[in-house]
Amino acid sequence: MVTVTPEMFITNIQPGNIYYFSSEQLNGNTEPHYFITLKNTEDELIFFSCCTTQMDRRLRFIQKTGSPMSTLVGIEPSNENGLRRESYVDCNNVIQHTHDDISKLFVDGEIEFKGELEDDYLQLIYAGINDSILLEAELQDLLSPD
Repeated sequence: MVTVTPEMFITNIQPGNIYYFSSEQLNGNTEPHYFITLKNTEDELIFFSCCTTQMDRRLRFIQKTGSPMSTLVGIEPSNENGLRRESYVDCNNVIQHTHDDISKLFVDGEIEFKGELEDDYLQLIYAGINDSILLEAELQDLLSPD
């Protein structure tokens, strides 16, 4: 049996991978959520979008901020992506973690790979990030697909 090291785990995190873990960056919500990997950088940063099933709440936020509707992406569950229910990504919110953050979650057994997002959905998320009026241009450029 091959033992996966934290370094191996981090190296294999690719755009479109979906993980299930808790993030302190969710406004104090400590419940685990599904996170879609957007980019794993050489600067030891990993960018994620968080999935939610609370479409009405995200829709109100998008309307309140005057954000384009393209910044709310709906995703159907599938065997490939591992989601259990229809979920939504608010492309106006990007979460960043360091490699050390994710390594600690891995060592503690607090992060789980769930699946891979279908490319069509991933491209809609990237487009939504690009359309966001709330994200800094630098971040939008960094997250543009390679």
